[in-house]
Amino acid sequence: MLQMVRSFATRLGVYLASATALALLFSGQYVLESLYRGRAVTLGPGLRGAALYSYSWAALAWPLYWMGMRHPVRQPHAAVSLTTIAAAGAACAGMQIPLRFVLARVLGWEPERTLWELTSSHLFINGVVALTIVCASQASSWHRQARDHERRRAELELSAAHADAELAQAQLQILRHQLHPHFLFNTLNAISALMHQDVEAADRTLGQLSELLRQALDSSAIQEWTLQEELTLLRQYLEIQHVRFSDRLASRITVEDQTKRLAVPPFMLQPLVENAIEHAVARRRTGGRIDIRATLKDPDLVIEIEDDGSDVPPTERSTSKPGLGLRNTEARLARLYGTAASLRVHAKPAGGAVAVVAIPARVM
Repeated sequence: MLQMVRSFATRLGVYLASATALALLFSGQYVLESLYRGRAVTLGPGLRGAALYSYSWAALAWPLYWMGMRHPVRQPHAAVSLTTIAAAGAACAGMQIPLRFVLARVLGWEPERTLWELTSSHLFINGVVALTIVCASQASSWHRQARDHERRRAELELSAAHADAELAQAQLQILRHQLHPHFLFNTLNAISALMHQDVEAADRTLGQLSELLRQALDSSAIQEWTLQEELTLLRQYLEIQHVRFSDRLASRITVEDQTKRLAVPPFMLQPLVENAIEHAVARRRTGGRIDIRATLKDPDLVIEIEDDGSDVPPTERSTSKPGLGLRNTEARLARLYGTAASLRVHAKPAGGAVAVVAIPARVM
């Protein structure tokens, strides 16, 4: 409440100071006219007359301005608003004259002048002043409306941006949660098959799976980590697959040193390697080889997962429908990096396929 009173007092002080400045300006005109006519310069009468004119209008301008702000001339009620403010302006232009006349008589500041003399000399200029105040109020009203519209538009855009960010985050989490069960399902199947062949190997594989799940939980709250961390997880996954396939699976990881600190999404490579193992190893009695390569091709980090072939013909494999892991990986890349990232899988003429991931290179 005190703050509102202070604000009102400040605005009122500025308003009265402006009226005083106008009175001084008008009195200067009286001095110049006296000098031009060769009369003795007496500042008092001119200053008093200017003050009467300025302060009487100050008393009327505020309500007239407020009226213009409350009744902006806009469709669909433009005619009603125009009539209202025109009537208010005419009323103020007429009221200023008797108000000044009364103030002059009460204060004794002006020589005797009749009400008719004041009317004939000031009615026209009063109309101009009233019109100026009305136009100023309309301009302020339009400016306020445009500012409010811009503020609401900015708030809506900000709200939409927040909603998009929250939606993207939720979708990323859903995709992450789809990847983990998909990986878990395949690994448990591998352990189940291994239990009938080598109990110790199955037990060792369960321990490795436990460590993988711990890392998966630790990474559930982040969207990116370093390629070095991703490769550590991938090596653990490959150890599980080496136990499952024994000498049927050969793998090699080759990365450039400058790529190890670059950012990648957690669990990005595992579904791609799993897809390669499914086609190049699991379907072949003789097994196969998986090569993982990471290179920096400015401005992208490029990762290739290559296998050496499968029993599926290259033309059929290149057009086959991608599995859940590949679809989710592609969707995660699109959500995190937009069109700046890509995932392409193409068959090699001699057999096998290469999955190529390109994402913007950024040091963690």
